[in-house]
Amino acid sequence: MIQGQFELPFVFQAFAVFLLAITGATLAIEKKYDFSGVFVLAFIAGAGGSIIRDGIFLNRIPVLVTQWEYLVVIILASIVTVIFINYIKRITTVFVAIDALGLGIYGIISAQMAINSNLNILVAILVGLVGAVSGGFLRDIFTNTEPLLLKPGQYYIIASLAGIVLFILLSIYAGIHAQTAAIPAIVLVFALRMLSYVFNWRTAPAINISQKIFKNRDESK
Repeated sequence: MIQGQFELPFVFQAFAVFLLAITGATLAIEKKYDFSGVFVLAFIAGAGGSIIRDGIFLNRIPVLVTQWEYLVVIILASIVTVIFINYIKRITTVFVAIDALGLGIYGIISAQMAINSNLNILVAILVGLVGAVSGGFLRDIFTNTEPLLLKPGQYYIIASLAGIVLFILLSIYAGIHAQTAAIPAIVLVFALRMLSYVFNWRTAPAINISQKIFKNRDESK
C-alpha cells in the first residue's frame, strides 16, 4: 500500500478542471458549435477522465458529477472561452505548461485511487493513464476528430506513464510518503512534456520501427 496520501486543495483541483474545460470549449468554438455544444465539450474535456476512472474502473460515483462546484467551474470556463477566445489562442505555451502539470497530477491521483481500491500495480498504471488523458480522447471522439493521442506526436502518454511509474516506485517500493513521492513524479511528467513541446520530440509510427528492424536484419545477412 501507499504510505500516506497525495492530496491537493480543492482550489487547485477546480483550477485544473477549469483549464481542461477550456481546451474542450476552444475546440467547440473552432468547430462553430453553439453555447450548448461549447458547454458539453468543456464538460467532456474537464470531467471525462474522472467519470471513466470512477465509474468504470473504481465502481464509484464520479466526484465531478456529484459536486456542483465543478459544474459551476465548467460553466465559467465555457463563458470565459467564448468571451476571450482570441486572447486564449495567443497563449498556447502557457496552456501547454499548465496542461503538463495537470497531466502529472491527474495521473498520480488516479493511480493512487486505484491502489487504494486494492487493484494491482499494472491496473493502477492503466487507471492513472485513463484519468490523465481520456478527457482529451473523449473530446476528440465526440467531435469526430481522429484522436491525437493515438497518432505519432509529442510526448504525452509517455510523459504521463513515466510519472506514474516513478510515483509507484517511490511510494510503494521505496516507502516514501505519497505527498513527497508525488513531487519528483510530477516534475518528471512536466519536464518530458515541455521538452517535447519546445524541441518537438515526437514518437514514431509503429511501422517505422518494424521496417527498421527488418532492414537492419537484411543488411546483416
